[in-house]
Amino acid sequence: MNYQVGMISLGCSKNQVDAERMLSLLSENGFTICSDPARCDAIIVNTCGFIEDAKRESIESIFEAAQQKKGRLKVLAVTGCLAERYQNEFADEVPEADVILGMGSIGEIAASLRCALEKGERVISFREKSDLPLEGERILANEPYFAYLKVAEGCDNRCAFCAIPDIRGHFRSMPMEKVLEEARRLADRGVVELNVVAQDTTRYGQDLYGKLMLPELLRELCKIEKIRWVRLLYCYPDRTTEDRQIYRPAASAYQRPPAPENEPQGRFVADPPAAQKTSGKDSRGLHPHHPDRGPAGGNGGGVRGALRFCPGRSV
Repeated sequence: MNYQVGMISLGCSKNQVDAERMLSLLSENGFTICSDPARCDAIIVNTCGFIEDAKRESIESIFEAAQQKKGRLKVLAVTGCLAERYQNEFADEVPEADVILGMGSIGEIAASLRCALEKGERVISFREKSDLPLEGERILANEPYFAYLKVAEGCDNRCAFCAIPDIRGHFRSMPMEKVLEEARRLADRGVVELNVVAQDTTRYGQDLYGKLMLPELLRELCKIEKIRWVRLLYCYPDRTTEDRQIYRPAASAYQRPPAPENEPQGRFVADPPAAQKTSGKDSRGLHPHHPDRGPAGGNGGGVRGALRFCPGRSV
């Protein structure tokens, strides 16, 4: 049976990449991504659990989605950081959730939804954090000209104020050849701006190669002809270097396409027709990478209040 599935993804850009991989897995396994909550057989809430506002927004989004069970909705799935952080308490205190998957279990999303939909069973899975895949096909959930490139997972800094190591596990870099393969696939699909992300981007490669490899990675990314912008996010100043030769001068002449005016807003991942729609504004009401457009009100923490989905751009 062809089930209709919607997704609400909250939180940071790393969580967005996880959501994009889940969307691809669902599509590969015969599910249809749906933008209308009233037509969904299942809804996934990919949660953030980093700060109090993010936790509150995640809980509100779960209960909001659960209201659709008065109609067609049969299964509500919860994934992401909040589920991973609180595990057993979450399973006990949120009976509305039919599927609960921790970080290491998101690869089971298609099988888990099908089990809940067809057998009526509640699925709860918390595999080892290290089981979260570092690579995989993606369906991009933002404008077609840029993408996040997640080069590592987890963190070993253990800052006193931060729960990320407990949520995401130890720091793990993706092998450089795999990062470059993904970057080339993105470029072949029209991406011209890469946003390099990790929990600790500047530590990239230290676990695999015994030294900091971000400068070398950036040099290789800059060799990809179709890429014109490379941005770095989540960098720690104590691991920056003096290397200033990581750039391509020709890139400075490139002008990004302007963000369309009157972008549609909404909490649901949308499935627009052939004319590609773009993502909604971020949580502060700003267009991604267009802060000069000014605030227009917001709805909580995270890179965006929710994702929108542009079809046909598997990576």
